[in-house]
Amino acid sequence: CKMTMTEESSTIVARNDGTSWSDSYSPKQIMDNNIRISFRLHDPNDVPYPDKFAGVPGYRCDTDDQADLPPSLSGRTILNFTTTIATELKVVFIGDSISEQFAQAFDAAALGSGHEGNRLAQTYINGRGGINLHNCLSVAAPIRGGGVSAFWRIATLMSMSTRTIEPNVCEHKSKTWNERQALTLVDHQYSDHSNELDHRYFHPTTNEENIPLGVSSKNNTLPYSVTAFDAIVLRLNHGWLTIEQLTKERIVEAINLSNKYLGAQTVIISTLPLNNNVVTPSHWQGIAKINQMVRDIATSWMPSQPGDVKWVLVQEFGNFTNQILRMNAQHIQLTNASTPDFSQKGWELSGTDFLLKR
Repeated sequence: CKMTMTEESSTIVARNDGTSWSDSYSPKQIMDNNIRISFRLHDPNDVPYPDKFAGVPGYRCDTDDQADLPPSLSGRTILNFTTTIATELKVVFIGDSISEQFAQAFDAAALGSGHEGNRLAQTYINGRGGINLHNCLSVAAPIRGGGVSAFWRIATLMSMSTRTIEPNVCEHKSKTWNERQALTLVDHQYSDHSNELDHRYFHPTTNEENIPLGVSSKNNTLPYSVTAFDAIVLRLNHGWLTIEQLTKERIVEAINLSNKYLGAQTVIISTLPLNNNVVTPSHWQGIAKINQMVRDIATSWMPSQPGDVKWVLVQEFGNFTNQILRMNAQHIQLTNASTPDFSQKGWELSGTDFLLKR
């Protein structure tokens, strides 16, 4: 299968002919006309779960304390498959630990065996005994298809009120962001790793100006630079932010600032699922309102001037995850209610109170 995204619109089309797939990592290639991202589905016995970059044990799929999928979900055509990706796009994920997992899975799906060294990260440790290794910034370049994948940890929404001129410390509870972090990502330099001569010039070290990741030294410039991203995948950090703080005005400001500092003209916002920060029915209703607000922003978005964000898209992560939760609850008999019509607006708020009894 492949997912198609054209320059002229935000249309995404799935096809099955395989003509756009590329196994090359060269940044110089051009994938099939108008095909900018492709994916393939695999048996997990052939291609492992994409968790090889997960630094937190609980984020991995092969731990002994995780149960198998129930029979209703374990078919190869339902959930029991893995994915690989090829893309020429430059994509950056922004958010907290959930976004970090999105980015790490995307990186694993786009970096095949032997290409893990194309990924660099600035990290910190937390958890009892220092068991968890998190990323503050990461860049994978080039990935399969010649594109770039990056992650920027911001445990808030980008806003002029959360911006700081002080260098950000790479730590778990930091709720500010710094322009220098954005420059680290867009100035990241890399080489055509299919060319061994280029690869030898790669220096994944901190230079004299304390810029992490793969920025080259002044006397050793690499041939490619990120320069600007094509797309931003933005998570609204509920948990770090209250429901009341996730307003339309703040979301719009975050969209515009991410465009200003990272250059992307497409912003994809993930809707919010049921999670440990949703405790009461009023919380659950608030999450539903935020998700609808995201959809409304996307459908009404209009750029005000050249260079602005052209498209705001919605990743229905909340709806998809809530459907899985609902079906799993039904499978383990937490509820005897009939299966809701998932196509209906607001289905999550009907007959799901049992999900809050935990």
